Amino acid sequence: MATKKKRPGFAFPGPVPEEALAFLKNKVLQPGFSYLDVWAAEHAVAFTVAKGMQADLLETIRAELLKALAEGRTLAQFQKDLTPLLQKEGWWGVQKMHDPHSGETKPVQLGSPRRLKTIYRANLRTARAAGQWQRIERTKKALPYLVYGLGPSEHHRELHVRWDGKVLPVDDPWWREHNPPNGYG
Repeated sequence: MATKKKRPGFAFPGPVPEEALAFLKNKVLQPGFSYLDVWAAEHAVAFTVAKGMQADLLETIRAELLKALAEGRTLAQFQKDLTPLLQKEGWWGVQKMHDPHSGETKPVQLGSPRRLKTIYRANLRTARAAGQWQRIERTKKALPYLVYGLGPSEHHRELHVRWDGKVLPVDDPWWREHNPPNGYG
């Protein structure tokens, strides 16, 4: 992995855009056993958590994500608030669960600090990106170009480093595949 270039004045994440909150709030609850139960583009309209099979559980998780996004809460605060709620619901640790795809009952990992970290990061990043894209679309007449810039990570993939500084029109198809978040971790 390559290291990022230092950018004077680069700040992340900044104020919470209303579009980001609306994106997360308006997602339809989609219970699912596997992360594969909801495919690519469906994630833009569906809120799901693997092994989150009850709508009330999904709503509890989403409510805490909305609170974290709206109030700028850290991962630690999110975990501290959500952990007891999930434990109360019985959605914590390794438990046996029926897999509707295979028909088997098997041990699965439900809530854990690591899972909450994944849920927090994935949902807040995609909500912010959706809100940012709405602003880009709204202002593209006045600001018709985008610049690909590296995020705040300490290490970046070589491919992403090669894209750093790339300038293209907002409507260029390249942005469909390269608009952040465009990779895991």
